[in-house]
Amino acid sequence: MRIGKKLGKLTVQAVAGTHVVLLGWSMTKADSRRVLGFAVHRTDHIEGEAYWLEGIKVFAETDPGTDKASLRYHPVQGFTWSDFTAKPGYDYTYRVVALKGSPRSLIEDDEIEVRVQTEKEDNGLHEVWFNRGAAASQEYARRFHNKSPEIVGKPAFDWLSRGLMEALLEFLLRAKNCQWALRVAAYQFTNETVLKALKSAKDRGVDVGILYDGRDEKVSALNKTAVFNAGIDSLCRQRTENPSAIAHNKFT
Repeated sequence: MRIGKKLGKLTVQAVAGTHVVLLGWSMTKADSRRVLGFAVHRTDHIEGEAYWLEGIKVFAETDPGTDKASLRYHPVQGFTWSDFTAKPGYDYTYRVVALKGSPRSLIEDDEIEVRVQTEKEDNGLHEVWFNRGAAASQEYARRFHNKSPEIVGKPAFDWLSRGLMEALLEFLLRAKNCQWALRVAAYQFTNETVLKALKSAKDRGVDVGILYDGRDEKVSALNKTAVFNAGIDSLCRQRTENPSAIAHNKFT
């Protein structure tokens, strides 16, 4: 969902995915004079909660000494903010408020709000799933004390997956026999759990076809080794066109 709004001195644009809402706002240079930053308030119309979102950058003179601090007292000194705590299929109102005054006495000034609905992961016809990537690295370090997932174990992998692995494996199991076909397009293709699931589908008689990246030399070598070890190399084909580009488009 994308929605824009203008009110007074502020303009806001919101882009909502499944788990993330990106907010961008603008204000002229003249209007933003003496503005120390912007606070973002969120109202959750599903769970009936309303509160200021939190950040990790703080004013030195009012530093609370905690991992996170309310944006109402330690505002964003920029014009974008991403809410990574949003949930799929939810209804939210975001209020962006310009703060003036001083760090010890912040005064709410111009404000604007926008209402958004996040997307569902499964709308009954299509499913779109996202795991947690680099954008969640600081939260991962805080939550798991910066230990590698292999050391932490299942809780870390479950948190990073955010349902993607579970949904993928469930989807592959829907292909029961030779009346089904699976087509896979992949970049880095080395996850043993996924490779084993595809091998199991092949053994059930499913028509399995796989296209993986063969343009990046290092990635290609890892992919080739992984599919050979999994016993599915005969099902695979490498994409080798345009060797200088990363294979974001997996289908040509």
